[in-house]
Amino acid sequence: RIMYKKFLLVGSGDFVDSIKGALTSLALEIEIANTCQEVQPKLNKKDIDLAIVDNDSLNDAIPIIRRNKVSFVVVSAVKDTQAVIDMRSAGASDYIVKPYNIRELNLRLSAVLNSKKRIACLGDGAGLFNILMGLKNIPNVHLTSVVSTIDDGGSSGKLSASFGVLPPGDVRRSLAALCNTPQVMIEILAYRFIKGGDLSGHNLGNLILTALTKIKGSLPAAVRVLSDVLNIQGVVIPISKTSSKLCALFEGGTVIKGESNIDLGKGRKDTLHIKNCWHEPDVEGDINAYSAIINSDILTIGPGDL
Repeated sequence: RIMYKKFLLVGSGDFVDSIKGALTSLALEIEIANTCQEVQPKLNKKDIDLAIVDNDSLNDAIPIIRRNKVSFVVVSAVKDTQAVIDMRSAGASDYIVKPYNIRELNLRLSAVLNSKKRIACLGDGAGLFNILMGLKNIPNVHLTSVVSTIDDGGSSGKLSASFGVLPPGDVRRSLAALCNTPQVMIEILAYRFIKGGDLSGHNLGNLILTALTKIKGSLPAAVRVLSDVLNIQGVVIPISKTSSKLCALFEGGTVIKGESNIDLGKGRKDTLHIKNCWHEPDVEGDINAYSAIINSDILTIGPGDL
């Protein structure tokens, strides 16, 4: 649905030029303020629905916008968790990290403009798939799937080991759940080869994501490309850009490494409970995932069978 609104773009000329083209499906009218001195006159002149502020060039404009009680979204190249918290505390409705994806930008702005419930779903595997399938049918909801990146079993584990990529399987399931293309595309993504030597056991969707990761340089970049192709109803974000192994300390002192080994209980008595879990090496969350969590209205956390 096309929504025509009035925007105020606050920032340098380069910022304004880069973002104007992304708003064609949302904006009826666009006002521009390249300096702080121009912000108040623009707010006086028009009934602005939303201000989009380049925090890298004109962050001093934020107090002016707040005084006028206009909703605003911050766009910034600063990939720091404290910056997300600070802007949230300052009243920002969202914190969008450069470089942004046009489809995601429009979805996130639409969520703010239409007061949609923003739900961030944390998890992996079939459980997250089923949660997303149910929630996407609720009206006036914006979904973000924040996907675990520690799966080391099956097709995902083999591809990670062979190509040095983050495991694609759980991400593929989220993309399939939110897919807005014909049902056959979901079937294509889920298709598992049962013959063919080295292809045996692999999902076609996993192979596509692995190829895109090598082409684009990272799994998050690959996910954005495939999200655009599938026109997904929401945003999918791998929770980290770096690989890591899940480790668990069990009662009795046994340490097991690898999610699949922990899941299957290899090397321990099945009566022993987990005492502690950690990652090796330590893993840093993706700033886009962090922003989605901080700026959500509702979180769902699905730890799965583990």
